[in-house]
Amino acid sequence: LSVFFTRQSPYLNLEPLRESAAYVETNFQQGDIVTHSGIYTYYPYRFYHNDLFDEFVVTPTSLTAKTLEVVGGKPVDIEEIISGKERIWFVHIPHRAYPGDVKEMKEYFSNHLSLQEVKQFGNLELYLYRVSSD
Repeated sequence: LSVFFTRQSPYLNLEPLRESAAYVETNFQQGDIVTHSGIYTYYPYRFYHNDLFDEFVVTPTSLTAKTLEVVGGKPVDIEEIISGKERIWFVHIPHRAYPGDVKEMKEYFSNHLSLQEVKQFGNLELYLYRVSSD
């Protein structure tokens, strides 16, 4: 499935996915969670990480809930999935998600979390947030 998604995308090549997934794996800590702005990073990451980590698509997709379930995902409530987590990784490819939904998610993260790091891998953006302890 991961190969299908990456081969169908004119905006995506495999190297930034591999590099960023390896970076997350190397720097992942207990209490972290990996979130994605879309399925074009979600499925390749699950493949590279061999389902090692909790990973979720946190912006709306064009897939129905039933289709997401069939391919191994599910709609999520962001507050529910970050509850009890210490750090949140957010993987985003600007060309592959609905800009309004990503803006809303970034605003949510900015208002509720503390940005720790931003890295660029080709056209892939990787954000690391820390849950505020207020």
